[in-house]
Amino acid sequence: MPAIHEFCGKYVQFYHSADEPPKSGDFSMHMHDSYEIYCFISGNARYAVEGTEYELDKGTLLLMRNSESHTLLLGGNERYERYTVNFRYELLEKLGFSSSLLQVFHDRALGKQNMYLPSDFTGFDPVSFFDKLCEEISVIPSEDVVCANLLSLLCALNCAFVKKRETHDAHHTLFPTVNKNPVPRGKTDPVGNEILKYVNENLLSELSLSDISKHIHLSPSQINRIFKDTTGSSVYHYVLLKRLILAKEMIAQGENAGKAALSCGFRDYSSFFRSYKKHFGASPTASGAD
Repeated sequence: MPAIHEFCGKYVQFYHSADEPPKSGDFSMHMHDSYEIYCFISGNARYAVEGTEYELDKGTLLLMRNSESHTLLLGGNERYERYTVNFRYELLEKLGFSSSLLQVFHDRALGKQNMYLPSDFTGFDPVSFFDKLCEEISVIPSEDVVCANLLSLLCALNCAFVKKRETHDAHHTLFPTVNKNPVPRGKTDPVGNEILKYVNENLLSELSLSDISKHIHLSPSQINRIFKDTTGSSVYHYVLLKRLILAKEMIAQGENAGKAALSCGFRDYSSFFRSYKKHFGASPTASGAD
């Protein structure tokens, strides 16, 4: 990820990046143990978030909460440019704000309502916002500067979120016979979504391709193929990452690493330890972790 501008603080990271030409192999399915705000600038690409594919135009924002899978889908070799901000939940506590600023991330289903267009805002332009942020951190490379801008961005996003919800509710009050389930701005595959839903609902249980096969009534090989087409990942890798992120959150809250591993579906602590260290670059850090 060639960075034009970057800032890495304790609670927040900011990147302005460009690939010319971009290579498909550099962009695989991933998920974070933090929140991400992504702003598309240019390129021939779409983005898949938990099985929903979003078309991208300049200034499109995508929001991903912790452990929400996302994958870039390249359509050509044009210069691919974007801004990304990642921040941790603890940042709001540090700044003295409540979690209400995170409703735009959490008050929705996985892979739904991730996208915001410039037209969704009043008096706010995403690209201009990030251009200005780049200028400011070039002059004052401080986490305080990034945080101040991030709070402004979260306020704009939450206002847009509330307005869109109110517009939707008003529409269905006037037209009550219309399906009340909001239609996502993106393309989804019904079978892929059914598999995703089943996997997420049974994430912490015994879960195998044969278990999913019995529920979905497709062969294990078909399920893995459809799942990979939907998410960019095998079922195994997807489940592993989600369980690791959940375990990390539990450990950060003071849970014993062994108990966290067991609660998150890991039956072998040594395998959990190796996977955790490989993915996060450090061993679990809580009493009884090693």
